[in-house]
Amino acid sequence: MIYTIVPKEKKDWIKHFFLFWGLFLVLLQIQRMVFYFFYVDTTTKDSNFYSEVFWAFITGIRFDLAVLPIVFLWYDVLLFFFYLLLIYRVIKPKTYQIFALILFFIEWYVMIHIALANVSSILNYGVNNKHLGWEYFAYFRDLPLFIKSIYSKNPEIILSLFFLLFLWMGLGIYFIRKALYIQLTYPSNQFKISQFVLYLMINVIAFRGGIQTNPIRPADALTSKNTFINNLRLNGIFTIMHDFSDQKDFKEFFPPEENIRFIQSFFQEPDPFVDPEYPLLRYMNPRKMDFYHFKSELSKTKTEYRYNMIVIVLESWSAKFLEPYNPNFKDVAPNFNRISKQGLLFRHAYASGGRSANGIFSILSGIPDRAGRTIFRSNQVFNRFGSLPYLLKEKGYTTIFAHSGDLNFDNLKTALPHFGFEILIGKEEMEKSKKYLNTWTMGYFDEDLYDISLETIKKQKQPFFLMIFTSNNHHPYTVPDKRFEIFPESDPEAKFKNSYHYADYALGKFIDNLKKSNIIQNTIVMFVADHTHHTNLNYYEDRQIPFLIYSPNLIQPQVRYDVVCQLDILPTILAMTGGNTFYSSIGRDLTLSKVDSFAFFAGGSDTDIIGMIQHPFIYYHYFHSPEKYLFRIDQEITYNNIAREYPEVTQKMDYVTKNLYQISRYLENKNQIFPEEVILNELKKKWIKE
Repeated sequence: MIYTIVPKEKKDWIKHFFLFWGLFLVLLQIQRMVFYFFYVDTTTKDSNFYSEVFWAFITGIRFDLAVLPIVFLWYDVLLFFFYLLLIYRVIKPKTYQIFALILFFIEWYVMIHIALANVSSILNYGVNNKHLGWEYFAYFRDLPLFIKSIYSKNPEIILSLFFLLFLWMGLGIYFIRKALYIQLTYPSNQFKISQFVLYLMINVIAFRGGIQTNPIRPADALTSKNTFINNLRLNGIFTIMHDFSDQKDFKEFFPPEENIRFIQSFFQEPDPFVDPEYPLLRYMNPRKMDFYHFKSELSKTKTEYRYNMIVIVLESWSAKFLEPYNPNFKDVAPNFNRISKQGLLFRHAYASGGRSANGIFSILSGIPDRAGRTIFRSNQVFNRFGSLPYLLKEKGYTTIFAHSGDLNFDNLKTALPHFGFEILIGKEEMEKSKKYLNTWTMGYFDEDLYDISLETIKKQKQPFFLMIFTSNNHHPYTVPDKRFEIFPESDPEAKFKNSYHYADYALGKFIDNLKKSNIIQNTIVMFVADHTHHTNLNYYEDRQIPFLIYSPNLIQPQVRYDVVCQLDILPTILAMTGGNTFYSSIGRDLTLSKVDSFAFFAGGSDTDIIGMIQHPFIYYHYFHSPEKYLFRIDQEITYNNIAREYPEVTQKMDYVTKNLYQISRYLENKNQIFPEEVILNELKKKWIKE
């Protein structure tokens, strides 16, 4: 043990690495066992439960290995630096020995501190059903109060932890005293620089969780329907460090009580809030729909509509290039232009984020994604969101997600089943079919995606909910053949427009085939972009996206001019199924009143931004700047900040924007957006009409 603390020979260094890594891996597995025994009685158990537990312990090692570089790399790099000074005779053996012991004492303290952070994360699961994230650093500032609170409820836990802390530090001091008495000499079998570089490479692989394309993420543990099993795989150190960069997303602008009061007054009518523990949770009263005029009224009795729902998320479809939004562009997307005259077009629709993940999350949850790193890549993807496919599945819908690219991107493959999708179609599934041959950078072409989607829904029991996420308008803007290259090379945006034109061709072909199959007779289709393509767009164009609801047998052609966004899709679809359900969303039901309509957004071309649109204004708040930015969107677009000209408007929009973002992140952090099944079942007894 002593020469692993002060490694001299090559064999000492090898023992040093194996001992410290092995010791910490054992410590994490012991804590995983503690987690298991603490909470195993709080979860449901099916026939596969104990098999999943076994594999959670095995696969959890991958997450444990990912934290070892965080714990040890700084220590080993500094120790090796002093070792180099020793072997090149810059310092004497005794000096090296003293530096090594100082570093060991610091590392020994860091190890127990990090182990205690994992213990805190285990205790947090009992409160919030998740491991700790960035909020650990907030708790650390209030550590005395935190310890006092736990001691008042479970004094044996605190006393045991203090005993282990003193025992651990006592062992460290014992090892240091023993090491002080060894007579160190210059090494004879040196540990070489090339060997240390190999060790650094091993650290990189461990930190990434392997040599796969994307580094390991908390959401990679999400492979079971059981939240307990998913969290058993993880350790708190991994989730805390993974969330460290997200602290700004959880900034509190107002006291939580004030924030909740404002939000509940802001969304007061017509659906009541039902549980103070879940401040956004509302009961959607039964809706009696007039589909032809696309409006509804509240009903005192249960109503139910079982139309199929298709949401087509159009990759990078900027509204600027569509004739209904800009008469100067007739040739880019003639099929959409034609279909838009047959459906309900929203003239002022805006993206709730700036990336595909932001748009998909907003549509599925009715909650805005983070301005920074998407929730899909975070520990909070384990939370309960009351997502659209989950709620529709409760109403008897078959839920399907189709995308022609790799579903591992943005962690969709593991996140989407948690959100309620039963059937996933991605690049892998399309390859297995052996039907589709043409691929490009992002996967298969849109034509093939629409084809496999149509073939899939033909085989499904109705009603179904299908979300299709296209890819063909994504950079590098590839088309399958030259007949779609209709714009000249002299046009600086020719590649994008040609790609857009092909994506529109594939869309038109899908709608025609949908009509031929007669599925359209009982189906409502929504077309909405995930975001714009961001290039050569002013601040208004960079937010504006197409949004069209199409069902020729149900909904009359019409144009609406109220402000809408992706967050409105969840409550609107629930209303179209008859309501009588619970939901948590900051969107609004578009079948009801159009008064005070607004669009909220978080992130975009700049990920450091939140804001809202309420005609005729658009407001921006930058996290890194105290300045408030207000612009008009009903006049010629300029970049003159008019916040000082309209102080009351600016103040109001600033207040609403920050409240909307804070409630989303606050409840995400607390895992209080949507309740667990036990609580939900009790609420159903009180509210749901049979």
